[in-house]
Amino acid sequence: MEFERLGREIEATLHAAASTAADDRALSGVREHLGRALQELRLARGQAASGPPSLAVAPGAVRLSQEQRANRDLFDAAADAGIRVDASGLIVLANRQAEKCFGYGPGELVGQPVEILIPERFRGRHEHRRATYAESPWLREMGLGLELYGLRKDGSEFPAEISLFPMQAGDEIMTTVLVRDTSERRRLERELRLSEAHHRSLAERGPLLSSIAGARGNLVEINERWSQFTGVPVAEIMAGGLGQFIHPDDLEAARSAWLRGRDAGEYVEAQARLKSAAGEWVMHLIRAVPVRDGRGEVEAWVANWIDIEERMRMEAKLRSTDRELSRRVAELEALLDIVPIGIGIADDPAGTQIRGNRAFNEMLRAPAGANTSKTAPDGEAPTWFRVFKDGSEMPDDELPIQMAAATGRPVLRQQIDIVFDDGSTTSLFGQAVPLLDEDGATRGAIGAFTDITEIKEVEEALRAANQAKDEFLGLVSHELKTPMTIILGNALLLSRATTEEDRSAMVADIRQEAERLHQIIENMLALARVDTGSSIEPEPVAVRRVTDRVIASHRARHPWRQITVTYEDGLPAALAVPTYVEQVLVNFLNNAEKYSAKDTPIDVVARTRGGDVGVAVLDRGAGIPADEAEAVFSPFYRSSRTADTASGFGIGLAVCRRLVEAQDGRIWLLPRPGGGSEFGFSLPVADET
Repeated sequence: MEFERLGREIEATLHAAASTAADDRALSGVREHLGRALQELRLARGQAASGPPSLAVAPGAVRLSQEQRANRDLFDAAADAGIRVDASGLIVLANRQAEKCFGYGPGELVGQPVEILIPERFRGRHEHRRATYAESPWLREMGLGLELYGLRKDGSEFPAEISLFPMQAGDEIMTTVLVRDTSERRRLERELRLSEAHHRSLAERGPLLSSIAGARGNLVEINERWSQFTGVPVAEIMAGGLGQFIHPDDLEAARSAWLRGRDAGEYVEAQARLKSAAGEWVMHLIRAVPVRDGRGEVEAWVANWIDIEERMRMEAKLRSTDRELSRRVAELEALLDIVPIGIGIADDPAGTQIRGNRAFNEMLRAPAGANTSKTAPDGEAPTWFRVFKDGSEMPDDELPIQMAAATGRPVLRQQIDIVFDDGSTTSLFGQAVPLLDEDGATRGAIGAFTDITEIKEVEEALRAANQAKDEFLGLVSHELKTPMTIILGNALLLSRATTEEDRSAMVADIRQEAERLHQIIENMLALARVDTGSSIEPEPVAVRRVTDRVIASHRARHPWRQITVTYEDGLPAALAVPTYVEQVLVNFLNNAEKYSAKDTPIDVVARTRGGDVGVAVLDRGAGIPADEAEAVFSPFYRSSRTADTASGFGIGLAVCRRLVEAQDGRIWLLPRPGGGSEFGFSLPVADET
C-alpha cells in the first residue's frame, strides 16, 4: 500500500509540473528527476512483491532510500536554488545552488526555519501565509508579477522569483521551493528603461526627424520635431502618414527602397524631399534600421530623416571647386610638361623622393614617374648617372634640391654636370628653393634646371673661334704683309734698276706676290659667300676643259714643275658651278706646289667614282698624318708637319671643302704609298637629257 501511495503522490507532482511553461529549464529538471524517481519506485515495488518475506517486512526502508536518492539528484541538477520545507516551516533539504545563492555553507540550511531566508519586514506576513498555504497547498509558478526578496546570510537582500511545488510525504505536506535571483535581470531592465528614456529624450529634443514604424510599415510614433518642421500637429501627421509631406517625384523611389529593405529585413537608405512649414522642399536622407525581438524577427523600424540640403549645396560647391582645381592642376601639369625647363620636386626634408616633369626626366634619362633622388633608400636611388661640379663629384646630400630641403635656404645659380654611364655629359644650370608647410617648417624643395650643354658647346666653339680669329688676324697680317713688302720693295727698286734683267726679275716677283694676294682674297671671299648661305645655280660643267685651263695657268706661273694629267675616256660632265670647280683645282695645285720639292712631279687624275665625276691632285710632299686628315679642312688649321716648311694661314683647304659641299660633292685626303698626299673631290654627274 505504501508503494502505491508514494506512486500516486509522484504522479500528482508530475502532473502539476506538466502545467508549467515548456521552456522552463528548472521545471524540466523537476519533471525529469521525478519521472526517474517514479520508475525506480515502481521497480522497487515489483521487487518487493516478488522478493523474500524479509524484504516485505520493511517496505518503508526501501521507499525512503529511493526518495532520498531522487531528491538528491533533483536538487543537485536544478539550475535554480532549491529547498524543501516541511509543514512546520523547517528546511529539510537544500541544493548547492541554494547554499550559494543565500551565502551558506554545505548543510547549514537544513533544520533552519525558512524565515531566515526572508527579510525581516516580510517575516510576519509570511508566517501567516505559510500557515494558510499548509491548509490548502497550491502550485505557484514563477513570474506572477509578485515583488519578492530573499535574504542572504550576510544580511544583504536580493530580488527574486519564487515557485512552490507541494507534495504529500506520508501524512504531511512537503513544499519544494525554487528560488531565482533576478538582480541582474532587474538591473538590465532598469538600464533598458533609462536608455529608452534617454533616447526618447534625445529624439524629442534633437534636430532630426525621427519615426517608428511597425514590422509591416504602419506608423507607430514620431517625435515632436515633425510638427515643428511641417507646422502640422503630431496627431494629424499620425493620422495622414508621412507620405503626405514627401515630394511626388520622390515618393515612389522612397517607397521602393523601403519595400526592398523591409522584405530583406536589412538597413534602408533613401533620399526624398520633404515639404516644410514654409512651403519649401528640403532634401532629406532617410535611414531606417530594423529592431528585432529575441527570436531575430523584425518587430519595428526606427528611422531618422536627416536634412542634407546644406550638405548637398556644399557638396555641389565642393564638386565645382574640385573640377576647377582638377582643371588648374591639369593645366599646370601640361605646362610643366611642355616647358623646356626641368622641374624636380622633393616632398620630404631629406629629399628621398624627387619627381620631375618631362624635361627633368629627359635631362636625367629617367623613365616617366621614376624617383630620381640620389638620396633615395638603398636600391631605389638612380645609378646610371653621377653629378659633378667644377670637375669633382658632388656628395649626394649636397645636390641643389637636397640642400634646399635640408637647410630651408635657397640654392642659387648652380652649374653642374651629369655624367652618364656611357661617358656622355649633360651640363645643367639651375637653382632650388625650399617648400614650407602651413607652420613654416620645411617640407621639401623644388628645383628648376636648364640644359646648357649646347650653350657650353657654343661657348667652347666661340672661344675656339676667337682663338682662331686671333690666329687668323695674325696670319693674315703676316701673309698680307709679306707680299705687300715684296711688291713695294720691288716697285721702289724697279725705278732704280739699270739692267733689263734686273727689271724683269723684279716684275716677276711683283707679279708672283700679287697673284698670291689675289688668291688669298679670292679664298676669303669664297669662304664668306658660302658661309652666308648664298644660293648657287649649278650647271653642266666639262671637268676636262676646266682642268686643262687651270693646269695651263699653273704651268705658266711654275714652268719648272712637271705635271702629268690622266683623263678617263668618255668622262661625263659634272653638275657644278664652273668658278667653284676652278677655285678648288687652283687651291689643290697651289697646295701641292707649296709643299712639294721642285724636282718631284704632280699628277692630276680625272675619272668617274661611284657614279660621280672625280678629280684628284697627287703630290710627293711631306704628307699628312692620318689623324689630321679631317682637321686640315678646318679653317685656319695648319699641320704640325708642314707649318715650318711653307707660309700660309690654313684657309685654302677649308674653302675647298665648303665649295665642294655647296655643290653636293665630296672631298677627301688620302696618304700615298711611298710618301705624299692625294687631295680629291667628286661632283654629281650632270643629267644629259
